[in-house]
Amino acid sequence: MSFIKKYKIILLACGILAAILVLFMVSNVVGKEDPADFEYDSMIEAKLAENVKAYLDEYLILENHDKNIIANEAVENYRIIMSSGAENITDDHTAAINRNIMQALDSYTTDTQITYEDMQALASGISKIILDTILMQIEESGMSKLDAYKEEYIILTDSLQSQIDELKKKSTSVNITAHIKNNDAEIENAKNEIYSNVRKELSSMQNTISTISDGEDGKDGKDGKDGIDGKNGTNGINGKDGKDGRDGIDGANGKNGTDGVNGKDGKDGNDGKDGEDGKDGRDGIDGKDGENGRDGMDGKTTFIAYANDQYGTGFSLTPTETTKYIGTCITEETIQPSKASEYTWQQYRTYIITSATDENKVTTLYIQ
Repeated sequence: MSFIKKYKIILLACGILAAILVLFMVSNVVGKEDPADFEYDSMIEAKLAENVKAYLDEYLILENHDKNIIANEAVENYRIIMSSGAENITDDHTAAINRNIMQALDSYTTDTQITYEDMQALASGISKIILDTILMQIEESGMSKLDAYKEEYIILTDSLQSQIDELKKKSTSVNITAHIKNNDAEIENAKNEIYSNVRKELSSMQNTISTISDGEDGKDGKDGKDGIDGKNGTNGINGKDGKDGRDGIDGANGKNGTDGVNGKDGKDGNDGKDGEDGKDGRDGIDGKDGENGRDGMDGKTTFIAYANDQYGTGFSLTPTETTKYIGTCITEETIQPSKASEYTWQQYRTYIITSATDENKVTTLYIQ
């Protein structure tokens, strides 16, 4: 018994519907119930229908009756998958869903609303919504936590995710041509509003990139210079000179005649004491060595580029009319890289709008 069948038994506590892939692949919208009589079995089915109608509103202007028919076809295909007993979702399942949705779109749209290529892209988008709903429902069931179902759960969810990824690539090529007969002012206002939103998103992304991509710290700085030598101490004061010794007393003059006895020599005066030497001034204290500065780390540079898709198609250093993705490259190089593979790409706008006026003065607005 497949994982989907086991899940249906646990979720609904009732028998599953028997269905095989051959019958599934020949299903189409002929003979489907009128939307007024169509009843949904669960809130999940009702939500799926609402998501499909909201998706159609992004690209087409349809009557509610026509949108309901297409949404109900999506629910029918969801029911067939859930009751098919498939152990994994293959390209055959996806191709069958796409064909059924294509038939519904072909029956309830006109050539003036949608081209065949756009119809294929829209069908892929609706098929993705169906598989997204199935994957979400299975992941929320809690059955993956049971050892008995874990292996089957992994096989089924991996196959679903693989198909969803492929459908996403195909759905992004939608380029609906809407014929607008309003005046030029209304067309210009619509374009200005969309481009204004795109500019706000781009500005926000650039601010985020600037915040997270500052250069790393520089290397540590070189050692600081030696401190300046301390000043020399002040010279000591000179010692005072000693006092002069006193002169000896002159001898008395002898009488004439016999020479008088020579007077005794006066005693020599005492030498003055030498003045004491002044004390030497103290040497100045050496200045402390300056601390070594840290090496600064090498800085990095963030470069920004633009492209038409996440693979770097239409690589450009400035945004153009066709670019939807912005790329960032953080590198030590000083020259901006020119290879798209060196950038990390992120979508910054959803639509590109151009317009043209034909010979009947009917203006066509192209949204891609």
